[in-house]
Amino acid sequence: MDARISLRHSAYLGLIALQLLSGGCSETPAEHGIALALEEITVALEERQSGAVMAHLHENFHSNGPRGGMDRKQVHKVLLATFYRHKNISVAVTNLQVQPDSMNKDRADATFNVFTTGGSGGLLPNTGQIYRVTSQWQKLDTWPGNGDWQLLSLNAKRALDGS
Repeated sequence: MDARISLRHSAYLGLIALQLLSGGCSETPAEHGIALALEEITVALEERQSGAVMAHLHENFHSNGPRGGMDRKQVHKVLLATFYRHKNISVAVTNLQVQPDSMNKDRADATFNVFTTGGSGGLLPNTGQIYRVTSQWQKLDTWPGNGDWQLLSLNAKRALDGS
């Protein structure tokens, strides 16, 4: 009897281990992938690396914001101007909420807050702004790995004045 119980327990533990291992091979959830992409974008902005930021923008990227609508080329120009104007840039992303698309597993919507500051190198920043951002993301199939999430569209509004 003890041998049967031990055998059952071993088989049961083996099934649990297989489930855990197969779960470890599953795709990265949208929440994790988008949070990682946002973290990489934030670091690239703070390190003033426009190429690293642009790598996260989908080829069909478009945005609407306080400066109007922009495509990839216009975003690149704004980045370069911002890097020229501000020696120090700080970006903080908070309240990230991701909603995977129920029809297309390679798409997701994300909303979050962004707090940005820029300065000329002094103790205090010269400028600062808080934005409420809604965005759409596209997962690209890359090998090896689970794919990268790229920013497809973005709509930013200043949080304090509603524009």
